This record gives sequence, C-alpha cells and structure tokens, in this order.
Amino acid sequence: MELFRGIAAFIGWLTGSVAGMAAIFYACGYLVSRAHLKMLGLFGLFEFPKERYLQEGGKFFAVLASMVIAELLPLLVLILYMLTAIFLVSIVFVAACHWLPLRTLPDRCRKLASIVKAFPKGKPWLWSLWILFCLAYALLFFVLDYYNDFAAVLKVSNLLYHSSGGFSPLPDIARIEHWLLEGDSLRLHSYFLHLLKGEFLALVLLTAAWYTTAPFEKVRLWLISPFLLIVTLYTLFTPMAYGVLVHPTKCALVSFQWKEKVFEKAPPVFFLLNKTDKEVVVWDEVSQKVSCFSAEVFENMQVVGLQALFSKQTQEP
Repeated sequence: MELFRGIAAFIGWLTGSVAGMAAIFYACGYLVSRAHLKMLGLFGLFEFPKERYLQEGGKFFAVLASMVIAELLPLLVLILYMLTAIFLVSIVFVAACHWLPLRTLPDRCRKLASIVKAFPKGKPWLWSLWILFCLAYALLFFVLDYYNDFAAVLKVSNLLYHSSGGFSPLPDIARIEHWLLEGDSLRLHSYFLHLLKGEFLALVLLTAAWYTTAPFEKVRLWLISPFLLIVTLYTLFTPMAYGVLVHPTKCALVSFQWKEKVFEKAPPVFFLLNKTDKEVVVWDEVSQKVSCFSAEVFENMQVVGLQALFSKQTQEP
C-alpha cells in the first residue's frame, strides 16, 4: 500500500508540474508571438492556435538556455569569483577592525575602522540598512537604465510596411529597425544578451535584498517592492524582446493553383504567414499587402522555398 501511495503522490506532483510548465510555456509563447506580430505589423489580423503558443514558449526557453550557456557562463563564473573575493576581503577587514588595536593599523585605515567599531554590536539591523541602501543605489543607477533599452525594442512596429526613409526619429529605435531590416543577427543577438544581463542583475539584487531585510520581517515586502517590481517587468519584457530581436523572420514562399480566373493575375509567389483548414494569410512583398484567401478559391498550394521577410538591404539611417 505504501508503494501505491508513493506512486500516486508522484503522479499527482508530476501532473501539477506539467500543468504549471505548460502554463508558463503558453504565457511566454503568447508574449513572444504578440511582440513578433506587432513588430511586423500583423498583430490583430489573425490568431495562432493554442498549440502554436506552447511551441513558441518551448523554443524560447530552449534558445534562451543555449544562449546563456554559450555566452554568459564565463561572465557568471567571473562574477562569482569577484563576489567571493569581495566577501573574503570584507570578512578580513571587519575582523581586523574589531580585533586589532587601532594603533596597529595604518593612519589611513584608522578613521574607517573607527566608523566600523562605532556601529552598536547589539544592533545588527544597522548593517542591514546600510547594505539595503547600497543595493537600492545599484538598482537606481545600474539596473533601471535597462528599462529604456527594453522600451526601445518593444516600440519597434510595422516593419513590413517600412520604406527606406521611414526610420523612427528616435535613434535607439531606428538602430534596431535598421538591424532587423538588414538581417544583422549578430548585433540583434548581442543586444538581446545585453537585456538578459539587466534581467540577471535585477534578480541578483532582489535576492540580496530579500536576505538583507530578514531583520525587518513586518515590512520586508515593502522594502523589497522596488526590486520585485523591476524583476517582474524585466521578466515580462524578456520574451517580448526575444520575439522582436531573436525570433526568426523566415517564412515559406508559396504558389497557388487558382480555381477562378480572377486570381490568375495575382503574383506568382507569396509569403505564407498563417494557415488554417479554412483560410491562408499571405504577404505580397511587391504591393506590401496582407491577403486572406479562403481555401475554396484555390485547388492546391505549393511551397517553393524559404526566405526572410526582409530580404532587401537598407542604408544606414
């Protein structure tokens, strides 16, 4: 009986875990697809099936993991060594301040050591307030700037209808638009990694603030609320930035065999944007129009290739 109870408990835990992961995949996939369609200028014209959102969410986490392992792992190791070194130096310095006589220290260190000793030994919360102030300073001057970088990415829109002279008047947005239209994947991926760095720093500061505010249990959530807000925003912005910067812009090139002669003068090939059992949504690059064809107006559809939506090179803005 104990064995069956254990199996039942494991199945219940696994079912709940799978449902939670599916919900996370779906939410991230929706944000990725929404930002990608907005960037192209297609949001609101059609909806993907729910399975598509789950698939996009899974791709997001797979690509994110590979990018972090390939690019950020050396940086994380370096940061770990630096934090360890700072921690050890701080321990040695504090121990020296409390255990060594002031006259044995150099003249430049005596004043700082006096300040350290001035903190009441029975009030460790003063140290917590000092560390929390330092964390808030880092949040304000080193992490909050990433918000503008995220905002520049999320303001990119309607690139399918873009003309060579229609770059955004804002330089940050115009730069991203130029990279997208040129297909400069190297710079786009580097910019996405830059945004991931902001997300990582926000998480580090939130974790540090959580443990630092342990003496203030009653107001702990209020004290860490600015850190929590920034982490929440950056967590929501990250899949949307992926949808703009990293999500592939390649689509299938398709040709149709029409049933009615009225469509015979249509372009020979279209970019396939979406397909269902009842209709297909295509993009005509020449006329820059989105068309929706019912499945009843053509006999068959053939895929003739795969090409990026932004195939033409643009000039620097």
